[in-house]
Amino acid sequence: MGTKSDSEWMSPEELAEFVGLPLSTIYGFNSQGDAPRRIRIGKHCRYRRADVEEWLDRHVVGGNDAA
Repeated sequence: MGTKSDSEWMSPEELAEFVGLPLSTIYGFNSQGDAPRRIRIGKHCRYRRADVEEWLDRHVVGGNDAA
């Protein structure tokens, strides 16, 4: 069985820790519409790990792997 950090779903606190940002920044992304896709169950917000990875990929900038 996987650890909590390996689960398919992340809380806002887990997302903030995962990407190394303050929780307030994650909430700001949510309100601006720039956060990863998420679901709401009652008052709880959860992010699917695959959606977080996709969101991070969309924010990669610069660099060129060709040498």
